[in-house]
Amino acid sequence: MRLTRSYVIGALAVALAFASASASAQGWLADRARTEGPGFKVGRFVLHPGLGIEGGYDSNVFLTEHDQQGSGLLRATAHLNVTTRQGSRADEGESQTKSPSKVAFDAGVEGSYYHYFIDQLGDNADGSARLSLEFNPDGAVGVRVHDTFQREIRPFTEPTLVPVQAVPKYGRNHNVAGLELRLGSKSGLLVGHIGYNFAFDIFDDKVFLYTKNFTHSVRGDLSWRFLPSTALIYEFEFDDQDYRDANSGDGTLVSDNRRVSSRIGLNGAVTDHFSVTGVVGYSAGFYDAASDFDSVVGRAEAVWTPRESIKLKTGYLRRFSPSYLGNFVRENRLYLDGSLLVAGRMLFAAKTWVSFNKTGIALADTQGMMPAGGFAGDRPTRKDIMVHASLFTEYRFTDWIALNATVAYTGDYTDYNFNAISTPITEPRAQYYKIEAWGGLRVFY
Repeated sequence: MRLTRSYVIGALAVALAFASASASAQGWLADRARTEGPGFKVGRFVLHPGLGIEGGYDSNVFLTEHDQQGSGLLRATAHLNVTTRQGSRADEGESQTKSPSKVAFDAGVEGSYYHYFIDQLGDNADGSARLSLEFNPDGAVGVRVHDTFQREIRPFTEPTLVPVQAVPKYGRNHNVAGLELRLGSKSGLLVGHIGYNFAFDIFDDKVFLYTKNFTHSVRGDLSWRFLPSTALIYEFEFDDQDYRDANSGDGTLVSDNRRVSSRIGLNGAVTDHFSVTGVVGYSAGFYDAASDFDSVVGRAEAVWTPRESIKLKTGYLRRFSPSYLGNFVRENRLYLDGSLLVAGRMLFAAKTWVSFNKTGIALADTQGMMPAGGFAGDRPTRKDIMVHASLFTEYRFTDWIALNATVAYTGDYTDYNFNAISTPITEPRAQYYKIEAWGGLRVFY
């Protein structure tokens, strides 16, 4: 009875948080460890709530090349993580007398309410929520049920080419739900996962109705640990994406498609302070309209941790991702991240990356101003060089209160020019750059 009551309390806490919050990707939310303090113990659960208040400035709200419009912003962010007690939090005597848990529960919500100091945009909220329920987490065979929801509301393109038209709603809702089976040897040296996911991606505004899509996915992986900290890994996935209203609106053409990818690699520690990951494979996409793709994909990453307070990570990523312009985008990204913790209280975290992107053949929609099958721009494909650099710093007065600041630069460099399209589209119309700065106070437990 006590166990049942604990799970009911935990589920109610998550349900209340789902009803009241949504999330954004500011500095501390990007790393879950930064959102959790001591926590409140409720039966078999630990609750980690938090609240942050920030002020900021965005130099280019609508990602335009000319006539950039900046705005001050206010952001209030709340989060709540709920999990069954594990690791160090369970190491208080009572856990030593209990048998291993048969169910592992993990859930959380993160939400931000935005206020822009410009007339074109009203107040709005974005957010994310996650839920994971794993049965027999410590056994050789286990089952996990999971769901992840994310809502974004920040502008991603200029409103329109016709000044008299209204600013669109920029809300975008993405959800992934799935079921996963885990199989492993008793020793834990060989572990595999196979699962099914169902995802949808839907924008709030009817002008983006053509992007509404559902995706069915089968994903799996296998790892063989042949050294204490080194494993051979294999990954595969198959996606079937269906656009429900592809012929509506004035956007660029999108197409139903099937995508498959397979990769193999190595993940392991070279020394106590240095580890590497290398994965290479092949990916292909088959589309009902316009261009297909097939090519090598992969990632390589090195992590150096000379001491607990210092961490550096660098790597290269090559992948193909779905795109609402030209079916897909090929991305070659180089990145470098680092963090430094001073005196256990002052944290500095930097992220930098540069990405060389190229879309498939970008056609105009049959309902747009271009004739059916015409190119959306002045050339068949769009090429972009994207650059990002950000610095996050935080000072913790105690284990549950902190002062933080973030500054970030993002630039998109392209000479691609769209032809006349009468309504907003999901891509920035031209090259742009923007600078964001935030500062605020947060409490967390």
